[in-house]
Amino acid sequence: MATTHAIFKTGKMASKHIDSYLRNVQSTSNLDNGNVVILTGLVSGQTDLWVGATPSDVTAQEVFIIDDPVRNLISGSYAIDVVDPREFYVPAGRACRARKLVMGDTCYVSAAAFASAPTVGAYAVPANGALTLAPAANLSGSTKVAFKVVATETFYVGMTTVSGYRLEVVVAV
Repeated sequence: MATTHAIFKTGKMASKHIDSYLRNVQSTSNLDNGNVVILTGLVSGQTDLWVGATPSDVTAQEVFIIDDPVRNLISGSYAIDVVDPREFYVPAGRACRARKLVMGDTCYVSAAAFASAPTVGAYAVPANGALTLAPAANLSGSTKVAFKVVATETFYVGMTTVSGYRLEVVVAV
């Protein structure tokens, strides 16, 4: 199985304690944990399932970060843990969880969550037309959400290590 999907772990996040900062999301794209989406409205006929779409104007749109439990459903009834989180993704059309980002939130994402490697001390921002984060030297782009890349981190996956980053939200609507 391919092991190319991103890993996301919460740090200190308001959405861990405030349920209204969590959204049920469904997308027409496959999603990795750590991807960013915008909410374009409710799925037709649903009362608490939002359409998650690729950001198209990050200067005007609030983004949410995908954080779905790393489990697979078997026959729609039984959930089993995925041994390697790099093998996990949310298939298009399946509901998942997204977190609203607020100032001061911290989280951890593997390098696979980025379009290219960011620099510690610089920033990571959502990009138009992309589900992944993009590195930024400064915050001149006026996005509604931006992260400071605080440090490099190591994820331990069995006997393997995966490189990643600790992020802190420094801009949020």
